[in-house]
This record gives sequence, C-alpha cells and structure tokens, in this order.
Amino acid sequence: MDSIAATAERASKRMAEIELARNAVVAESRAAIRETKRVIHAVHVGEDRDLRAIREGAERLVSLTESEPSVSYSAVDALAECAEALILCSITDEGSVPSFESLRMPAGAWILGFADCIGELRRMLLNDLATGNTSHAEALFKTMEEMFHALMMLDVPDSVLPIRRKQDIARGIMERTHSDLTSALVLRKSRT
Repeated sequence: MDSIAATAERASKRMAEIELARNAVVAESRAAIRETKRVIHAVHVGEDRDLRAIREGAERLVSLTESEPSVSYSAVDALAECAEALILCSITDEGSVPSFESLRMPAGAWILGFADCIGELRRMLLNDLATGNTSHAEALFKTMEEMFHALMMLDVPDSVLPIRRKQDIARGIMERTHSDLTSALVLRKSRT
C-alpha cells in the first residue's frame, strides 16, 4: 500500500497534467474563435475565406479533448464557433448543411453552432432585403425555417447540452425575420 504522501504526489502530478491540457485547450480555443470571427465577417462582406485554419483548429481541439476528456468543457464554445462558421460557409457555398460527422465535430458543439447559424443567416437575409434581392432572401428564409424546425425538435436536458436558450433565441429570430421578409415582399408588391 502506498503512503499518503506518495498518493498525494501522484494526484498532484495528475492535476498538473490536466492543467497543462486545459491551458492548451484554452489557447487553441482562443485562436479558433478569432479565426471563426474572421471567416464569418468575410462571408458577410463577400470576401474570400480560407476554412483550412478553422478545420485544423477544430481537429486539434477535438484531439486535445479526446486525450484529456476532463477539459472538454473548455473547448465547447470554440468548437461551436467552428461549427457555426463551417455550416454557414457550406450553406452559402454549397446550399447544404454538413453533418457533425462530416465536420469531425462532437454532436453537441455542432448543435450549438447550428443554432447560432440561424442568426448569421438572418444577417444575410437582411442584407439581401436592403439590396432588393428578395428572391435570395426568400431562399435563405426557407433554409432558416428548415434549420429552425430541426432545432426545435431537439429535446435535450440542459445538463447534457444547454440548448433551450438557443431555441428561444432562434424562435425570436424567426419571428422577426418572417415579419421583415413579409413587409419587404408586401412593399415590393405594392410598387409593381
């Protein structure tokens, strides 16, 4: 049987390992979030974007959390941001929503990013309405509706994934967006 001091020393070393892993996850998370902000901004202003850094950052985060699961909570927000950017780019470039498996992303992070993507699509839709591109705005709204309905079908306890608040936010976004789109279409029709 080990002495109390030896057991405490091993426990202390284990905590130091976890702290190092957590610090690596936090640093990688910050870098990933910076990159996702850059890419999402590029989508909205029509600039070219390179998704390689987001994909590589997400892979590193997943790898870090797989090797030390106790620090996975530190990576969830960054992975959700990565998922949001990758989903948004896929919708704008390919017209489809990639699965969490194809993105090699944890399901929970994908769901959180998927939920937040609805707000980014609203921004795009409002830009379309401002420039008079109502047909593209309508197409975006259909995508938003499909995403919203899928999101609202999720019934996950907040202790597993804090999604209820995002569902409530998405509901408000959809109601405002429907109103904005309807007003723009009525206005366009009255002008013809």
